[in-house]
Amino acid sequence: MRDRKNHRPSQGNRPPVQSRNAAGRVARNDMLTAVQQQADQCPTTGALNALQRQATGVIQRDVVKSDAPDWAKEDFIDGVGRDTAKSNPVDRSPLTHNGSYDARGNLAGDGSAGPAAWASEHYERMNEGPAGVDDRAITHNAGYDAKGDLAIDRSNALAREAYLNEPMTLMCSMVDGKIGSIYFEGGRVRTTHTGGPTKSEHNKNRLFQFNIDRNAAHDHYTRTGDKKRWEKHFRDAHPTSIFNEWLAQALKGEGVTATPAWATPVLSADDALPDDGNQDAAGLKLFEVMVKRNGRLGKHPSRGALVKMTATLTRAELTMLKKVGETISDRDNPHIGNVMFYNFVKTSLPQLLPYIRTPEEIKAEDAEWERTHRPKRKKKRRLSF
Repeated sequence: MRDRKNHRPSQGNRPPVQSRNAAGRVARNDMLTAVQQQADQCPTTGALNALQRQATGVIQRDVVKSDAPDWAKEDFIDGVGRDTAKSNPVDRSPLTHNGSYDARGNLAGDGSAGPAAWASEHYERMNEGPAGVDDRAITHNAGYDAKGDLAIDRSNALAREAYLNEPMTLMCSMVDGKIGSIYFEGGRVRTTHTGGPTKSEHNKNRLFQFNIDRNAAHDHYTRTGDKKRWEKHFRDAHPTSIFNEWLAQALKGEGVTATPAWATPVLSADDALPDDGNQDAAGLKLFEVMVKRNGRLGKHPSRGALVKMTATLTRAELTMLKKVGETISDRDNPHIGNVMFYNFVKTSLPQLLPYIRTPEEIKAEDAEWERTHRPKRKKKRRLSF
């Protein structure tokens, strides 16, 4: 039986028969090809094609897929340096006087190591720029505004460094070429002392300082009869304490309108004695009067005169000195405080070392004072039977 499903009659050598739709498409293609050939041969079409080629060359750019910076891509597209690459290679680094750039074209430089090369060179050339330019802010982190002008930041490191390194004009109490206390606005730091170093503060509007001639003052105290009257009134007090109380009242007491002839007010360092080695010969001593809120007078006599310091301290050094004095204040053992303070001056403020008494000198002075001032105990009589 014949398999109709799989049986295909033989085509023989007959050509394939095109369908009606296929024959139509071939005819239309031939017609379009003929029209295109006629259009290409037209002069107008040739002019338009030439214009199109020129426009395409300007607008369309080659696309370079690379991590190189934009200036390198543009040089590659434009063919800069290709003809002379072997004999005279093109320097593709950015056009700067001495800039150093990394592989991606970014400025290379570690700001923590100091100003960059461009900043240093710019600093050197500042004198050639416009007048009035503040060159103190030319540092590696200097900022510029939208117009390209230097934006000066007063809080930058250079301004802070200049402020801290500013030398300070200070006064000190001095005797025998040694400093007792260093005075600053609003307080003082006592150096090595019998009671140990310390820092104290005061109201500058209530503290009055004088260099006084104690001998001339005591002569006046005795000659006017004040000595008898005051010692009679304060019979239980020590004569020196009574005299100091009289000095305070004579300088800033109620009703006092003029400074006595034996006293010189010290309002600034210019009013203090010069540190010329002759301050002891003048016989003057510092005497301070503190006017309290209740009107009473406090007093502080000094063994030395108030002198304008020759050895200078910067603002940073003074701040450090005050902090050390505050830390050592009121120690139970003054000798340990003296040793600590002296070692600090030796290592951090060597310019002051010749003016500071050593802890051993303080101990020797204490022993001498004990020998000459402390009253001797009377020996008790032994009763015999």
